[in-house]
Amino acid sequence: VNQMNFFRNNTRLLKFVKRFMKEIIIALVLAIVAAVMIENYLDYRKNKMLENNAKAVATLIVYNAKTEIIATASGIFISPDGKLEVFGIRGRSAK
Repeated sequence: VNQMNFFRNNTRLLKFVKRFMKEIIIALVLAIVAAVMIENYLDYRKNKMLENNAKAVATLIVYNAKTEIIATASGIFISPDGKLEVFGIRGRSAK
């Protein structure tokens, strides 16, 4: 009985949905397509940014006369003219 009252009270809603069913379905499909496209674009942008950042990273490896690694460092290019900021020096310094 409660279900019958629910449907009787919502006949306007049902008529609206029936009348605009095609438009509602098209809107839902377009919303899903837009969400997928936005997600793909954000992934692309993130990957492109990581790719560009990786190009700016440099690694320096210092060898002695016996071709043994005596120190390593890494850094990033901080300007278009090639200035390098070095950080993370490891190992012993060359004597």
